[in-house]
Amino acid sequence: MSGINTSQKVESYWHLVSKRLVRDKIALFSMLLIFIVTIVCIIGPYFSPYKSNQMGSPANVLQPPSAKHWLGMDELGRDTLTRLLYGGRISLLIGFLSVFSAIIIGVIIGAYAGYYGGFIDIVLMRFTDIMYSIPVLPLLVVLSAIFPGAGVLKIALVIATFGWMTSARMIRGLFLSLREELYTEAARAIGASSARIIWKHLLPNSLAPIIVFATLRIGGNIIYEATLSYLGFGIMPPTPSWGNMLQNAQYAILIAPWLVWAPGIAIFVTVLAFNFLGDGLRDAMDPRLYR
Repeated sequence: MSGINTSQKVESYWHLVSKRLVRDKIALFSMLLIFIVTIVCIIGPYFSPYKSNQMGSPANVLQPPSAKHWLGMDELGRDTLTRLLYGGRISLLIGFLSVFSAIIIGVIIGAYAGYYGGFIDIVLMRFTDIMYSIPVLPLLVVLSAIFPGAGVLKIALVIATFGWMTSARMIRGLFLSLREELYTEAARAIGASSARIIWKHLLPNSLAPIIVFATLRIGGNIIYEATLSYLGFGIMPPTPSWGNMLQNAQYAILIAPWLVWAPGIAIFVTVLAFNFLGDGLRDAMDPRLYR
């Protein structure tokens, strides 16, 4: 027994994940960038001398970037930088809220389908297939004509309603394999209820892929919000969002291109950062990559 080092500390799974994530410079930089963008969008408008809907004189309309207005002025003489910061709040809130709502729906449906199987699995997965078959964009065009404009909660609900199916299938696949593990059999043997096994044993062991999926979907849902705003179902002016700022700027792209650059670059950089972070988390949380 002298050859065994009993003093060596065993590292936990999450400690190994954090060490591997720190070594991924791209993912670490993306995390820092997302943090900076979020903080700037939250506190930035408080330091701006302008209001998001403060209109200037006709002489300020479509004014190019200057020392006083770093990103220029829009078609109503409003400061573009201030509106970009206010719009970032809306777009990021919709991204986070819609993903959180979709994950909740997907976890509930996928967990019960994967754990119980049989008739419950068939019913829930056929319902998922029906939701997959709905043509989302044509439906949203119709909804935008019937209900023009929407608030943050309504848009997040719409995105979650048509975006939970992928997470449900992923959770179902995880639970189909985890329900056969030895710790699940041991929990059943000591009389643990099905609800306790699902939420106390199986779900915590599924957190890693759920976190990765959520990170990747936030960026996608920010683009989704921009698409909804372009179709007329998103955040309606004068409330700014990155999506409707792009929509409002499309007619002036040749005479005032800075109105397109600002929200376009903001969406591009933020979505790219979330994608890089999601890739880094996926690599860091995959136990098969550990030696």
